[in-house]
Amino acid sequence: MSEEDALAGAKQFDASRLGAEFGYVFDHATPIGEVVTASPTYYRIAADFHGRAAHAGIRPEAGRSAIVAAAGAIAAMPLGRLDEQTTANVGSIRGGAGSTNIVPERCRLLAETRSLDAGRVEAVVSRLVDAIHDGASQAECDVDVTTERLFAGYRTKPGAPVVQAAEAALRACGYEPRRILTGGGSDANALEAAGLPCVNLANGTERNHEPTERVSVAALEGMLDVAFALLDEAAAA
Repeated sequence: MSEEDALAGAKQFDASRLGAEFGYVFDHATPIGEVVTASPTYYRIAADFHGRAAHAGIRPEAGRSAIVAAAGAIAAMPLGRLDEQTTANVGSIRGGAGSTNIVPERCRLLAETRSLDAGRVEAVVSRLVDAIHDGASQAECDVDVTTERLFAGYRTKPGAPVVQAAEAALRACGYEPRRILTGGGSDANALEAAGLPCVNLANGTERNHEPTERVSVAALEGMLDVAFALLDEAAAA
């Protein structure tokens, strides 16, 4: 469903076709029993730097390096964990013509920021964009910037039926429920935005987004038990 591409698949789904009062997503790489009650708002920022090509060994003074502009922008950005609810990251940078003897005319970077606080994430977006423009200005380059909110965050009250049914199902399967907040998005964000109360449940996956990502047979079997228990609890809710 293109979940890794900013929930593209879930966004296209017509939630009005569902007759359920609420739903679940199994997509949090932490121990079974954790119930995600808050997920962040997420923005992506793209910056295309435009400089001027020149021969790097004969007339570098005539060039304007788009890579230098991007590097200056990144150096000025607030990145990593900014507070308990907010993060920012530069995930991709591409530029140059593949040769070291050319001052690079083009460079593109992709960044993101996300936060459980919608106001805070917008403030970070502004800081990232300011850093991009400052980097371009200092390197005497032009830049085109695009910002896009790719999904909205959500918070679910502990007493909501979707949470209560999940916790009862987990207990019935021998897991002690624990409510958590997360910096990760899931299809639950898209379904919540479409009007379907939805909670993301931890599924026991380990080391997500790493080369050694894995899930045990025991976790798969455990989540199957949880799925059946959810049907029983939802029917009784």
